[in-house]
Parts: sequence; structure tokens; C-alpha cells
Amino acid sequence: MAREEQAACPRNRRGIARGLYRRGGAVYLLVMMLAIVLGLQLGGVAQEPDPAKVDEWMRFLKHEDAAVRDDALKKLVACGEKLLPLLEKYEKGVDAVLRDRAIELRRRLSPFEVDDIFTLAGEAMKADSKPHDWRPKMRDFVRKYVELLGNEAKAKHVKEAVLRMTDAMADGNAVSRANVEAPSSQAVIAEKASGTKAGYALLVAGAVSFDRIDESVVVCLGDVKVRKLEDTILFAKGKVEIGDKGCVRSIVYCAGGFVAADTEGGIILSLGGIEVPGEADGTVWVNAPDRSVGRSRGDREIKVEKLPGKK
Repeated sequence: MAREEQAACPRNRRGIARGLYRRGGAVYLLVMMLAIVLGLQLGGVAQEPDPAKVDEWMRFLKHEDAAVRDDALKKLVACGEKLLPLLEKYEKGVDAVLRDRAIELRRRLSPFEVDDIFTLAGEAMKADSKPHDWRPKMRDFVRKYVELLGNEAKAKHVKEAVLRMTDAMADGNAVSRANVEAPSSQAVIAEKASGTKAGYALLVAGAVSFDRIDESVVVCLGDVKVRKLEDTILFAKGKVEIGDKGCVRSIVYCAGGFVAADTEGGIILSLGGIEVPGEADGTVWVNAPDRSVGRSRGDREIKVEKLPGKK
């Protein structure tokens, strides 16, 4: 009996060892899985940028070696929105180069909301507002919107509108707080902007009605009516109606719907539907809802995640 018990002991010990191994293996596997999950979660949390490192990277933006500048820029951009508070001292600093770089970084990293342009328009329309309080911000907004459109905004079918944006929104342009029949190289701030032709102008208004708008920037809190829109960037909180002369090579955002007799080129984002009874020739529709087009000739859709609309 003693021999049998002795003979059985090794087998029992092996059985117990196997059981412990199995249970231990399961525990080990569970621990490893938890470690992986926790590691992923911790890794996904954006870390607060080190101010000393940020200072170093900002200095490197002035380095004579382009590769060093590019590497520093990548590291700053990787900080995301958490970098924004650390940019303030550079934006207010005496170093013009770093000030410009900080302003550019803020514009690039700040959250983007299309309605911000209408908030700026409301500020501009206040009687006591100063152009330097809203015009640079409005200009930065328009540039960022154009950047979000990617390569489409560099194409020839909107090239002129993008180039003329700077002229229309130049700080040196005079500002009129009364309606101007034919504004040129000036900003018009009015409850209703109306007239025959606007060129190289910035129109900020509650409503807009013109025969023709060329090479301008329009920000409207209500509806826009124009017979011809050409080489222009337009934002409207209401509806945009373009008459028999059509919409030509323009960038349009509107929340209340878009109606045009014809379109030629251009980039259109409309949240309230699209109606083009004539021809859409080479027009790009952004995040487009259902649209009604008489004749399509090379028009197409693109998706831009950071902009509203159907994706």
C-alpha cells in the first residue's frame, strides 16, 4: 500500500502542477490582456506638452536647416489643441518671425466651426467695432476654410477667387458703414448691402442684393440675391439665389439652400438643398445633399469631414 501511495504521488504532483499551470496561464493571460488594454487607453490620451520642449521647437522654426524646421513643426502640430495656451507669449512677443509662426499654428490647430464666420460678422456690424478686432480673424477663417477644401481650392476653376480674397480683405481698404452702390476695394458693413456691381470688396451684411459680384468676399447673416457671382467667396446663413448670369468659379457656403440658373466651376456646400435648372459644368459639390441639376457636365462630389453636410 505504501508503494502504491508512493507510486501515485508523482502522478498526483504532475496533475496538480498541470492544474496550477492551466489556472496560472489563464491568470497570466488575463493580466496581459488588461495590461494591453490599459496601455492602449493611456497611449491614446494626449499628453500635456512640455513648455521647455515647446520653447525649443519654436526656436527651431527659425533654424537655417529646412529639415530641422520641418521636424520642429511636426512636433508642435502633434501637440494638438493643448499647444494653444503656450502660443500666447509668442503671439504677443517682439520676434516677428515667431509671432507669425505662432499665429499660423493657432489657426491650424484651433477647432473649426463654420458658424464662427457669422459670429464675426455680428461683431463687425456693431456700431462701435473696430476693423482690427474682426477683419484679421475673418481673413484667417476664410483661409482656413479654403485649406479644408484641399487640392480642389488650388484648381484653376476657383484659383482667381482664392487669389483675390487677400485684396478684398486687405487691412488698408476703407470701411463704409453705409450702403455703397458700387463698392470697389473697400469693406461695406450694412444691414442690407445692395447695388449694381461689387468688385474687390468685402461685404458684411444682414442681406445682400446685387446685379453682379466679382472677385469679392461676402459674409451674409441672411439671404443673398445676385444675377451673377464670379470669382467670389461667399458665406450665407440664409439662402443663395443666383440669376440668369450664373455662378462662375466661386466658392459658396450656404445654410439655407442654393439656387442658380447655371454653374461653371466653383465649389459649393449647401445645407438646404441644391437647384440648378440649367447646366452644372465642372462644379464640385461638398458633402452634398440630394440635388436637382438640369444637365451635368463633369460636376462631382467630394467629402470634407471637418465641414457640415451629408458625408
